[in-house]
Amino acid sequence: MTISVRSFDRYSNNGATDFIDTDADTPTGMTVGDLAIAFVFRNYGTSGSDGIHDDNGSTPFTRDREDVDPTSGTYMSIWTRRIQVGDPNVWRWVYNPRGSDSWMSILLVALQNPDPTTIYDVAPGSGTNTITASDSGSASGVSITTTVAGSIHFLTSVRENSGYTGIPAGYTELNPSGSTFYTRSCYKVIADPGSTGAQTFTGASSVSSVIQSFAIKNSSITVDPNAYTVTRKVVYATQ
Repeated sequence: MTISVRSFDRYSNNGATDFIDTDADTPTGMTVGDLAIAFVFRNYGTSGSDGIHDDNGSTPFTRDREDVDPTSGTYMSIWTRRIQVGDPNVWRWVYNPRGSDSWMSILLVALQNPDPTTIYDVAPGSGTNTITASDSGSASGVSITTTVAGSIHFLTSVRENSGYTGIPAGYTELNPSGSTFYTRSCYKVIADPGSTGAQTFTGASSVSSVIQSFAIKNSSITVDPNAYTVTRKVVYATQ
């Protein structure tokens, strides 16, 4: 069984002066056993009391990583949850914005056939992010080295005032620039374990940016197509 992106959807909200809450509907077809990844972005502020908060009650996502651009306060966080029986169809995150020009954006991705015990082949972290005060119109994600054949390399970005206009060649778009404010994300299945290389987002202006690079582990479960079971039924005659 091979992991793959089943579906995804994008949500955004802006203009609030109190708390911003953004509801994310379940992506099409997402079902029990899928791995859900939420990329949650917002502008202004720092991590902490005014950062992004999960508001999913007894069915929370786990925040695996957060990155803040110290120049603009633009913020990115990565959350995961394995979908279970009884999970809701709508998911929510909130944050306390700076003012009416604040925004919040969510990209929710469903992956089918994830590894049942380990989420990441290469986890997002301080060694896999790129934070640039002025990116000269383009910036590259950190090259990572996958260890499992078929793992999925994700690149996700957020910029201060304008999204990137281009993604790396060979990658699949998840949220085009402008669809969710100044964010852009993409992915690629890495067939053979090894280095992804430093893949580059391109843009038209020079602003501050954050890019996170990581890989979701392919399933370790294999099914032998030649395996079979023979069942013999014995019928006894009665006299």
